[in-house]
Amino acid sequence: MILDEIMSANREFVGEAKLPVIGHHPRKHLAIVTCMDTRLVEMLEPALGIKRGEAVEIKNAGNTVAEGQDDVIRSLVGAVYLLGVSEIAVIGHTNCGMANVDTAGLAAKMRSAGVADAAIAELDLARWIGSFASEEENVIKTVERIKSSPYLPAAIPVHGLLLDIRTGELTVLVNGYSKD
Repeated sequence: MILDEIMSANREFVGEAKLPVIGHHPRKHLAIVTCMDTRLVEMLEPALGIKRGEAVEIKNAGNTVAEGQDDVIRSLVGAVYLLGVSEIAVIGHTNCGMANVDTAGLAAKMRSAGVADAAIAELDLARWIGSFASEEENVIKTVERIKSSPYLPAAIPVHGLLLDIRTGELTVLVNGYSKD
C-alpha cells in the first residue's frame, strides 16, 4: 500500500530531519513553470542550482498554459503579487509524454475507467489535455501566453528553457531579458 509506505517514510524523515525555519517568499524571486514528469524529481533543482525556499515551482502536464485554463496564470499572479516573484522561467524537457498524445488511446482508457462518452465528447481532447507536437514550440507558446496575460506585469522577464532529460543540459529558447 502506497499510503503505508508514505507514512513510514515520513516518520523516518521527521525523526532525522533538521529543517531550518524559512519563509514562504522565494529567496531568488523566481517562479518556475515546469512539467509534472517524475524524471524531473531530484534532477530539476540541482540542474538549475535551486534549493529549498529559493523558487516557486508550478508543475502540470507538459508545462503548459492551456487556452481557457487559468490555473497556471492564477498561481503566477499569486507568486508575483503575494510572494514577490520578479522573474518567471518556463522549463520544458525533451522526450515529454505530452508530445503527440494518442487521444484515441486516452479516450479509450477514460471510457474503460468509467468516464461517460458524453463527457469525453464535450472535450477537444488534444487541446484539453495539452498535447503538442514539439517541446520547443510548446515552451515558446507557453512563454507567449504568460507574457500576454493581462494580470501579470508586462515588464516581468519570462524565460523559456528546454532541459535534456538524459543529461540535464539546459538550452535557452527565450531570453526574457531580450527586447525582441
